Amino acid sequence: MNQIERRIQELASFQLGQKKRYIRAVRRKVVVPNRRYSWMLFEHPADTEPLDTVVLDVNQQEALQIDRTLAETFKDTLLLCVWERIAPAA
Repeated sequence: MNQIERRIQELASFQLGQKKRYIRAVRRKVVVPNRRYSWMLFEHPADTEPLDTVVLDVNQQEALQIDRTLAETFKDTLLLCVWERIAPAA
């Protein structure tokens, strides 16, 4: 289980009672290409402000693997990604 999955489950836990939140949309943003990515968690797909943000230091392949895992685990959650072009290594 990666940190994004863990945070989504923490927000939806019964221990929070009335304060629990359901994540219905996840957007990935490139902070530093091929080095740092952020996943913004939204309660509603039309929201402009994220409920929470998880930032991880991972490369592009790891970020794509996290996206795939999220899509498989949370099938009813809308996953939006910002794709970036990777320049060839010099």
